[in-house]
Amino acid sequence: MGIASELFQITNSIKDNLWLGDISEIHKLINSLFEKINDEEIRRYIEASIKFRDHYRSLRKELKQEHKGLALFLNLSIKFNKRIQKLGINPRDSIIGANLEYIEKLKEKIRAVKEIIPVRRQEKYKYTLRRYKYGYEARAIIPDLRVVCTDKLKETLLKLKFQPWIIAETKSFLSSVAFSDNAYLEIVIFAPRMYIVLKILPEKVQNVERNIKSLIESQIS
Repeated sequence: MGIASELFQITNSIKDNLWLGDISEIHKLINSLFEKINDEEIRRYIEASIKFRDHYRSLRKELKQEHKGLALFLNLSIKFNKRIQKLGINPRDSIIGANLEYIEKLKEKIRAVKEIIPVRRQEKYKYTLRRYKYGYEARAIIPDLRVVCTDKLKETLLKLKFQPWIIAETKSFLSSVAFSDNAYLEIVIFAPRMYIVLKILPEKVQNVERNIKSLIESQIS
C-alpha cells in the first residue's frame, strides 16, 4: 500500500475515533503513521501543500477583481491548473501534505487531553453511552460495516417493541426513527459510524445498555 492510500485510511480512522471520543486510539494511529514516514518527507509534503494553497489563494484574489460567480470558478480552475503545471507543483503531494498538516496540528491539540467518557470495547465494535435528563446518546464504530443491514435493524426494533420508520437509506447510510409506548429512538448509520438517541420516560428506564448493544449488533454480519 502506498503512503497516500495508507495516510487517507489512517486520517479517516482518526476522524471516526475523534467523533467517538477514543483519544487513546487516535494517539496510536498517529504514532503508527509517523513511524512509517520520516520528518524530512513530512516537511516536503507539508511545504508542497502550503505552496499549493498560497498560489490558489493568490490567484483567486487576483481573479475576483475581474470575474464573479461561475465565471470566477471556471477561470480559476483553468488558470490554476496551468499555473501548477508550469511551477511543477504536484497536487497529490499537496493533498498528502494537507492531511499530514491536519494530523500534526491534531496531535498537539490532544497531547494533554484525557478521555471524557469511557469507551466500551467489544470484539467487533466499540461504543460510548451518555445519559441525559430525558434520555441517552450512544455512538458506535463498527470497523467492518460497509453495507447497512436494514432488515436486521427493523427486526431488532420490532423485538424491542418499537415501530420503525426509515427516513432515508443508501448502501452505506440510513436515517431512521422508531416509536414505542414510552420511548422514541433516532438512529443514523453512516458506515462505519452508528449514532443512536433514545428519549424515554425516567420511570420506564430498563435494560437501556443491553438494548442499545442489540441495535448496534444488528449491523454485524
